[in-house]
Amino acid sequence: MGPVLSAGNFERALGSLHGIAVDGTLSAIGRTMFAATDPHELMRRYFAELGVLVGGSSVFNVLAHCDYPRRYWPAERVGA
Repeated sequence: MGPVLSAGNFERALGSLHGIAVDGTLSAIGRTMFAATDPHELMRRYFAELGVLVGGSSVFNVLAHCDYPRRYWPAERVGA
């Protein structure tokens, strides 16, 4: 457990994922990443990484807003 969580007495800890590895570097998911990557492929990678996060951590109790990248989905690809 990290120092922040160890310092307090929390009822629950929320986990979230806002980035994925791109060429070995953690990169934020946002408009830039959607512009450079097929949106469907980006979502597949994101959900695969969510599985890794859930399976590899016991620090958090709840996975928050797992649809986070949806807010950056390109408008021209809605329904695609």
